[in-house]
Amino acid sequence: MYLKRVELCGFKSFCDETKLEFSPGICVVVGPNGCGKSNIVDAVCWAMGEQGLRPLRAKNPEDLIFAGSRDLPPDPTAEVTLVFDNQDGSAPPEYNQFSEIAITRRIHRTGESEFIINRARCRLKDISEFFLGTGLGKQTYSVIEQGEIERILQARPEELRGLIEEAAGISKYRFRRDEALKKMQSTRENLTRLRDIINELKNQLNSLSRQAKKAERYHLYRNELQEAENEIYCARGLELKARIDSLNRELEAETAEQENLKNQFARQELELEEKRAGLELLDGEIRSSQELKLELNSRMQSLDAEASMLARQEDAEKYSISSRRKESEILAGQLEQLKGEIKERAAEKEQLGFEISSLNADLESKSREAEARLQGLEKLQDSLTLLAEASRKIDQEMARLSEKERGLVWQEARLKQEQEQNQARLSELEPQIQGGRQRSFDFNQNLHQLRQSLAGLEEKFKADHLSLDTLRQLIAVRSGRGAELKSQYQTLCAKLESLKEMTEKLEGVERGVKYILEKKRQQPAATGFHGLVAELVETEPGYEQAVEAVLGERIQSVVVDSPEQGIEAVKCLMSESAGRGTFIPRDPRNLAQSEIPEHLRSQGARPLLELVRVQKGFEPVVNCLLGQSVLVNDLNQAVALWQQNGFKGAFVTKEGAVLDPHGVLTGGSKDQAGFLSRKRAIKELELEKAELKSSMEEAEKELALLHSQLLAQEKELEQLRNRISHLKLDIASQEKDLKHATDELNEKTLSLEKCRLKANELAEQMSQTRREQAEAARRKTELAAELEKLGRERESLLAELAAAQEG
Repeated sequence: MYLKRVELCGFKSFCDETKLEFSPGICVVVGPNGCGKSNIVDAVCWAMGEQGLRPLRAKNPEDLIFAGSRDLPPDPTAEVTLVFDNQDGSAPPEYNQFSEIAITRRIHRTGESEFIINRARCRLKDISEFFLGTGLGKQTYSVIEQGEIERILQARPEELRGLIEEAAGISKYRFRRDEALKKMQSTRENLTRLRDIINELKNQLNSLSRQAKKAERYHLYRNELQEAENEIYCARGLELKARIDSLNRELEAETAEQENLKNQFARQELELEEKRAGLELLDGEIRSSQELKLELNSRMQSLDAEASMLARQEDAEKYSISSRRKESEILAGQLEQLKGEIKERAAEKEQLGFEISSLNADLESKSREAEARLQGLEKLQDSLTLLAEASRKIDQEMARLSEKERGLVWQEARLKQEQEQNQARLSELEPQIQGGRQRSFDFNQNLHQLRQSLAGLEEKFKADHLSLDTLRQLIAVRSGRGAELKSQYQTLCAKLESLKEMTEKLEGVERGVKYILEKKRQQPAATGFHGLVAELVETEPGYEQAVEAVLGERIQSVVVDSPEQGIEAVKCLMSESAGRGTFIPRDPRNLAQSEIPEHLRSQGARPLLELVRVQKGFEPVVNCLLGQSVLVNDLNQAVALWQQNGFKGAFVTKEGAVLDPHGVLTGGSKDQAGFLSRKRAIKELELEKAELKSSMEEAEKELALLHSQLLAQEKELEQLRNRISHLKLDIASQEKDLKHATDELNEKTLSLEKCRLKANELAEQMSQTRREQAEAARRKTELAAELEKLGRERESLLAELAAAQEG
């Protein structure tokens, strides 16, 4: 399975629908900065389930949607589709029947997201499970960013294990195993809670059965009460019916009287209506007169406005006519003046015509004379032009030679300067080359020392890194132990809270007793009630069942100060139908109790009172209840001691089997824990909770110490890594300096050879320049003589030309 195609629409910079096809092998996306190459990688990671915004280079989900530009509006959604080729059938089994698998992720500006596999909506979890074991996904090795290789090389063993498991394709099984373990743990907790609820319901079953019987009696009494109420209602109904008949007769008389009053009122209403009609006619006539008056006033105002407007128009017309008359008079004067000027200009034009005709005749005669003289002058001028041209050429040649001579002088000076500079450069390069050779040697020595230091630091880094891995493994073990202790602590707290809640809600207590105790809680001022017998007694560990078996139902008895308070409580229960209860006075009457014979003690029997601790002040109550009870090893011993007929008391075993003084045997197993067992369990759980909390604190302290050691070692390792990095940078800098020094030495050696060659070339150029200077001086002397000869010829021609012009 490989990525065949990526389709993008509205994702970041891809405003239009874009498709990228990938063929098997290596495919490269190339482009300038800012063209969207990184956005393609972000789109692939996002479609594979990436939830973090930082890896996608975004601050909020809307940054993933095209935000619009100057010419394009923003897109409402962003969508990316990854199409995988499944010709080899390496996809998960449920998708093997598809040759192509399309995974789509879509996000709206409202924040809603959609996940689709082959056009079917799915969950993010389905996409994550699809990529498990394939090597693809948001946190696998399929996308390797900048710096990822270094992170993998420096990763801890557990991180490398995750990558290896992903490459081996077993990560999906680990994921499924973790999910199954979580479900199993949740199921165990639910089962524990369910067992607690079942125990509570069993405790409530007996009281509910009694309540059901009371509810049946209640329904029976309610039916009898309803029948009695129906008879009472029938008697009251007959009385009310007779009363209603008398009231109806009175109502009829009142109705007749009311009809008479209505008729009188109707007649008075008719008379009032007639008077109102006459009044309305008078009002209509008054309104018509007022409207006519208003209409006449408005017409008069409109006529006055029209008259004033016509007067203003007449004045404007008069002013316009007078102004136009003045303008016509001014224009007539200007016209007469222009006619006089036209006549003057015509006379002047005629006079100028006569003068032009005479001047044209004189000009023709003068032109013929000038043409004859001009032909003679042209011949002289041609000769003079030829001489001037020859003289100009000689001047140009002289100027060229002078310019060349100056150039040769400058070139000679330049060559001398270059020779001096070249000689100075030679003198400068020789000591520089010697110094460069010495610097190269020094750089080689420093580089050798730095490489030796780097090797030592790398060995130390490896040893410290190994020690750090060992410390991390120890921290992982301690963290696992801490998590296990925390889990045990939470489970224990939940169990303890459940037991305390059951005790607080008086689960398993008879309804009447619960009613009295709850009423006492609601009325703290009430005194004389000291709680249950179970709250006043505490046994040695392991003997709770024996004490509960002897006490029986009396363990739920309420201890009161006096019998009168017990009577008051019983009356309250009877009046409220709240159930039954047992109330024991704090100072009960102690009947004659026989002492436990010594032969019973000699045979291993123990008084039950010796195994019980009682709150101070309540010893008589417990003596009354447990004073004639003996603890024996088993039932056989109990029967043997009872048959001796020397002790009139009850025998009880540690397991809760009881043999009373009459020989009645009670025993077996209990489905639920009793009050004392629950009390013992709460106490033990609190002790265990304190121990676990202490162990957790010690584990946290140890883990904190290990973390501090880890931070110190990591800091030391980071410092060592920085030193290695700096040393590598120093080595690279030294290598660079050595290369630069070597290159500079080679360059200067080459420059020295070039300077020597240039010195020979400059000497040859100096000799050539001096030869050219001598040749230019000779040619310049010849041209000066020829120029002097041409000057004499020019003077003679100028004299002839002057004579010709004068003649």
